[in-house]
Order: sequence, then C-alpha cells, then structure tokens
Amino acid sequence: MERCASRFRPRGEKEGCSPLIVDSLVLASASPRRREILHRLGLDFEVIAPGGDGPEVAGSPRNQVLGYARWKAEVVHKEQADRVVLAADTLVFLDESALGKPSNKEQARLMLESLFGRTHKVWTGACLISQSGSVFETADCAVVEFDIPDKEDFGDYLDGNEWADKAGAYGIQGWASRWARVVEGEEETVIGLSSKAVVALLAKLTLAP
Repeated sequence: MERCASRFRPRGEKEGCSPLIVDSLVLASASPRRREILHRLGLDFEVIAPGGDGPEVAGSPRNQVLGYARWKAEVVHKEQADRVVLAADTLVFLDESALGKPSNKEQARLMLESLFGRTHKVWTGACLISQSGSVFETADCAVVEFDIPDKEDFGDYLDGNEWADKAGAYGIQGWASRWARVVEGEEETVIGLSSKAVVALLAKLTLAP
C-alpha cells in the first residue's frame, strides 16, 4: 500500500501551471480495475476497502449508485478523517432492475442470458470526501449492447470464473468484450470509474473549505 501525497495535472493543463495537489488520497474500493484507472492518472493512493455490503438504497439508478458510493466513502472517512477519500459503485440495469454481482456460476449464467441480444445500462457513481468533510459526487451512465455468444464460448467463459465479483457477471474489458460493446457513453463507466469523473471531483477539491 502507498502512503504519500500525489501531484496530479489534469490532462490538457499546460506545463508551468500549478498542478492539482492531492494529499493522502484513499481509494475506498478493493477493485483492481479502479486501482488501475487511478494509476493511469498518475495518482498515489492507499487502498482501504470498507467491510460489508452497505444498506439497501432505493430510488433511481443514479440515486442507487451514488448512495452506495457515498456509504463506502463515509465508512472509510470515519476512520481516516484527516485524509481525502474516493469511492465508487457500479450497477448494471436491465429494464430498470439492478443486476448485482452473482454469487455462483448459475446466477452468472442467468444474468448473462438475460442480457444477450439486448442493450442495457451501466451506471457508476463516485463520491469524494475532503479532509474537512465536504462531499462531492458525480454519476455517469453508459449503454452496452450484447450479442448472443457461441454456446461453447459461453460455457468456457462460465468455467473460467471471470464473471466473479463483477456487476452483471461480466467485465467489458475482458473475455466478454467478444460479445459486448459500448454504444453510448464511456467504456470506463462500465469498467467501474471514469477518469473524467475523477478529474472533475479532484478539481472541486481545490474549492473545498
């Protein structure tokens, strides 16, 4: 785990301008995909994942992902109040019904079969809590279209367990990319955290009291 301040210049900002400074950033997520996105942005951070699944959040898809992201950030910030905490949550929605993470192979099969030959939406909410307790949030939506895969290919996918720990039982950047494509929005939203969202939240941090 890494513990140090991070200097981050948003893309498009010219050399010589004052970079955005993020002190003691914590990522409240165990997701390797979110860690990779922050590393690509050049950020130094420590991973501290909250325990448990959190409370049930009702309302629109946007409200649900923001509610879960806020809960994650708040849980970690209570123990790390002198640090900046970033959390995110991603849910797959089919006909306004949320598809969470499958707990076994059969659930994964049923989830994926419900997506085949159709489009669905993926929402990702992100929450940033500053050292002073100011809360900043954003949410993004992407539309994904699924083909109907070859039966043997689908069986191999299920046997490989790549579906585990993924909302909707797939990751757009992995094996499922053979059958799934983003037709609206950003692929990073489907992966679990948009770089643009992170940049926007960190920019707001400079205005926090």
